[in-house]
Amino acid sequence: ASGEGHLPVVQYLVTAGADLNKATEGGYTPLYLASGEGHLPMVQYLVTAGADINQATEGGFTPLYIACQQGHLPVVQYLATAGADINQATEGGSTPLSAARGRGHAEIARVLEEAGATLPEQNVNSE
Repeated sequence: ASGEGHLPVVQYLVTAGADLNKATEGGYTPLYLASGEGHLPMVQYLVTAGADINQATEGGFTPLYIACQQGHLPVVQYLATAGADINQATEGGSTPLSAARGRGHAEIARVLEEAGATLPEQNVNSE
């Protein structure tokens, strides 16, 4: 329901006690699915209802990452200001910023950079 943008259905399920962070096989949560489809009202509802904004799939992909990859600027802007970790990398080392750049989403990359996002090679601490 969350990936399809059916907000009343999700609101009902949450009111009935559904687990906001329950993931499918592969680790896909309602917030991840809504973020990947660009359903901003659903994303806002899930976050305010207590969904884990940084919960990742089995490969380490977060709701912010998938929104960046798919080019959903309003969702990216919301998640970035709602507390998402803008530099949380996948298991392969890719970050939301590298996903946005890799797909040619320049405006999303700009928003992330203004929020302090860095590319994976910039995340390494040199000691």
